[in-house]
Amino acid sequence: MNIHYDYDSEGNFLTINGVLRDITEQKELEAQLIRTERLAAVGQLAASIAHEINSPLAGISALLGLVQKKIYEDKETLENVELIHKAFQSITLTVQNLLNLCRPGLDTSQKININLIIKNTVALSRAHLKNKGIGTQIDLSPEVLAFECFPQEISQVLLNFINNSVEAMENCLETTNKKIIIRTKSSAEKIIVEYRDTGPGIAEHDIDKIFDPFFTKKKNIGMGVGLSICHDIVVRNNGTIRAVASTAGAHFIVEFSHPSPEKK
Repeated sequence: MNIHYDYDSEGNFLTINGVLRDITEQKELEAQLIRTERLAAVGQLAASIAHEINSPLAGISALLGLVQKKIYEDKETLENVELIHKAFQSITLTVQNLLNLCRPGLDTSQKININLIIKNTVALSRAHLKNKGIGTQIDLSPEVLAFECFPQEISQVLLNFINNSVEAMENCLETTNKKIIIRTKSSAEKIIVEYRDTGPGIAEHDIDKIFDPFFTKKKNIGMGVGLSICHDIVVRNNGTIRAVASTAGAHFIVEFSHPSPEKK
């Protein structure tokens, strides 16, 4: 805002002239740039950590393979070694999922089943949810078909939902049965993802503002940009997102266009 005061030749005040400039878009772009730079830094850190973890894991897995060949007659020990081997494979997969999520600019549009994105994203969050005493109920329809999207972006939306649920249920003393529920289903024209939790929910008077930039109900942390970004991501992937007012937990419905049947 620029203000200019006008006076006459005797120094008497005459008028005030001012120019107001809306800098909302500029501030949003600055915030997006900061988030992008932060994500790039996280991606570099994730790559370094992944290398430090994967190198010894590869060596351990190779040694386990040798041990399995030598103890093939000891079935009990062989089963225990196989459990260890599967555990290492699980760690490797988790590191890879985290690395893929944190690599900015590497996400490309591809045809993928959203059930797979949900499985991988929930797997990344499972330990965190377990520590917070939050259960998961994942009902994925086998009728859902693969569709064209940016998988990392869809995963980012789901992670934002999950993080919001953790914070909401953690701060809600009335919530005893803490749970996150994710369902998928398919209609003639849409792929539908329904996300719920058992937290305090979203009030009716907040529904129209829930996806607005910088709107937040968090008291201590958060800038209120998470759901706004989620909305932009879903739209960029040819989808729609809406929140349902409820005092029985957060409830979001995300819909994507059903892939056209391939011509034979």
